[in-house]
Amino acid sequence: MPITGEAVSTCCHCEQPGELRVAESDNPVCQECAEESYETCSCCENVTSDGYLSVGYGILCGPCAEHSFHRCDDCDELTEFRTSTNCGEVCDSCRSEWYYECSGCPEWIHRGDDCPDCADDERSDLILDYGYKPRPVLHGEGKLFLGFELEIETPRRGREECAEVAQHYLGRLGYLKEDGSIGCGFEVVTHPMTYKWGLERFPWQLLDDLAQAGCDTEDTGLHVHINRTAFDSPAHVYRWMQLIYRNAGHVIAIARRRSNNWAAFNDDDRHRAKHFAKGDANTSRYSAINTLPSATYELRVFAASLHPRHVQAALGLAAASVEYTRHLSVADIVGRCGWDWPAFASWVADHDVYAPLHHEIQEIQHTEEFACAC
Repeated sequence: MPITGEAVSTCCHCEQPGELRVAESDNPVCQECAEESYETCSCCENVTSDGYLSVGYGILCGPCAEHSFHRCDDCDELTEFRTSTNCGEVCDSCRSEWYYECSGCPEWIHRGDDCPDCADDERSDLILDYGYKPRPVLHGEGKLFLGFELEIETPRRGREECAEVAQHYLGRLGYLKEDGSIGCGFEVVTHPMTYKWGLERFPWQLLDDLAQAGCDTEDTGLHVHINRTAFDSPAHVYRWMQLIYRNAGHVIAIARRRSNNWAAFNDDDRHRAKHFAKGDANTSRYSAINTLPSATYELRVFAASLHPRHVQAALGLAAASVEYTRHLSVADIVGRCGWDWPAFASWVADHDVYAPLHHEIQEIQHTEEFACAC
């Protein structure tokens, strides 16, 4: 958009005559200098050399920023509207990302905090602290064990009832934990189990009953832990990681969750797979494969679900990918494209125990989501 305004003799920057505009600093500038050294206020469209970043409005000049906007106490950006929370006045973006509305009163509370007025009413003896970590109890016989963490949102006034349903089904197989990333709900955590044992003996009716009780998993995740001792060698770990990273698009499609800040696929992690296999760890736990736990590798890529087959497919992908790469040879990789998804998918199809995963692969192959992910 051309800059027009008060005509003055020379630009204060280039000292050339022409049609100029008076900037916020009262210094006349030509259009070329304004575009190079100034920014345009998104409200009044005046040029400014000292703009303020706002939420949803872009750059604001000083007068506009002072007149109609306020600073968010969380991100420190300017915003037109703020919400009062237990941590101050915040913008809509920070409120949506980091706060939940208390089920007992109309207050907005930072995720991970209890409402100071309703804390005693919201506490549950069934939902343990986030840091709770008991000694693992193994279920099933074999070399490969899986444990999962399923994040569940509950109705705001039904959290305790849903926790009772979950713990009734879990018994000694798992427990419930607090999770700061969930507005109102809990995380279902299982003890380690073999894939076959879990498929046959995990109380899958639990998921159906939680769905019937009004729970959902629209914005939550499912994390699957694989014991490190399931791998034969660092070379096996490397082959497994390469299979996952080389087929990120297909893995994301099965996981039903785009790569994001909570479970990121990135080139740096893929290039460092050899070092991870030898014992190095990620710099952040929020990677697609989290290598920070000392006893497990954590696949963080999955969207949470209350559909049993979705969770079974996630466990199947974790188990099948480990077993498939266990005896994968250089000849398989080089001569028969062993790291490519079609080779893995064909292997899965030949092993009936991975039927839930095979079903998901077949279903996704013909959807637009699968085509975009690839």
